[in-house]
Formats: sequence, C-alpha cells, structure tokens
Amino acid sequence: MQGQIFKLAMAVAFVFLLWLQYLFTETEHVIRGGVHIFKYNWVPWFFLVLMSLTLVGFAEMARRFLKDHWVAVTCLLGIPVFGFISFQFICERVEISDKFLVHRREPPHTRFNVDIPWDSIQAATKIEHEKAGLLAPNFYNVGYEFTLQNGQLQELPSNTVLTSAQDEIDRILAARQIPVNKRIIPIGK
Repeated sequence: MQGQIFKLAMAVAFVFLLWLQYLFTETEHVIRGGVHIFKYNWVPWFFLVLMSLTLVGFAEMARRFLKDHWVAVTCLLGIPVFGFISFQFICERVEISDKFLVHRREPPHTRFNVDIPWDSIQAATKIEHEKAGLLAPNFYNVGYEFTLQNGQLQELPSNTVLTSAQDEIDRILAARQIPVNKRIIPIGK
C-alpha cells in the first residue's frame, strides 16, 4: 500500500512540475548587432533543478519510510538522465543575420548543424508537427526543409528554439521572395 502511494505521489509531483513549466516561455530572443539569436533561457534550468531536488526527496523518502534502497538508488539515477537531457539547453540555438541562417543542435543531432546562406535557398517547406498540450490546447513545433540552389535538400527538424525563431525566418523568406510551402503533420503521424 505504501509503495502505491509513493508511486502516485511521485507521478503527481512530476506532472505538476511539467504543467507548471509549460506555463512559462522557455526561449529567449536576443539581438546582438544585426544577428537575432534564439536560445533557451533560465526557465528549463530552474525546472531541471526542481525535478532533481524532487528526485532526491523521493529517494530519501524511499530509503527512510519504505526501507527500499533499490527505489532510492533508481530515483537518484534519474538525476544524471536529466543532466544528459539538459545538454540541449546549452547547445540548441538559431542565429539569423542578413546573410546566414545558423542552426545548432546537441549531440547526437549535430548532423543538423548548418550555416545556410540565404542566397543559396531556392525554396522552403515549413513543417508544423502538432503536439498534444499538457492540460492545455495542442500546439505546433516547427521545422523546415530548404531546397538549395544546387538541388541539395537541407532539413532542420522541429524543435523548441526553431519554433521560437519561425517568425523571423518567415519574415526573411518573404522579404527575399523565396517560395514557402506549408505542411502540417497531425498528432500520431
């Protein structure tokens, strides 16, 4: 019985933290000179620390009250997993200037690290992946596929930072009269 209450309390705590995090904007837009930089702000870091502290608290409860050292160790092993996930908060960014679109991702997604000159883009496809909202309406994560002048296709998969940068990317594509198609991918596909 105590084990079931423990699991329920842990699930409720994490769902509450995820819901609370969902209420805040996780990215920031900084302009340095003529370069627009989109990256993660302090919010995901704050909630990462809260989730780690929650894991420590539940590990201590499992050790003291449930007398279950395996559950305590499992809770503590979740902290490095969150640390690994946080690598994207450092690496993921989009930089937009008059000449280039720079896109950076964390390992193992470094194949999407590109510097695309705007002059080399022949056409673009904006891809909107519908995502289920946690206790809120659904939303779209945005990605792009660019057809370059040499016929090469360059994919920028959907992510939070690219979604944040979409208005500026769309503005430059329109100003340069680059044709843009739009594709919506509903939930479950």
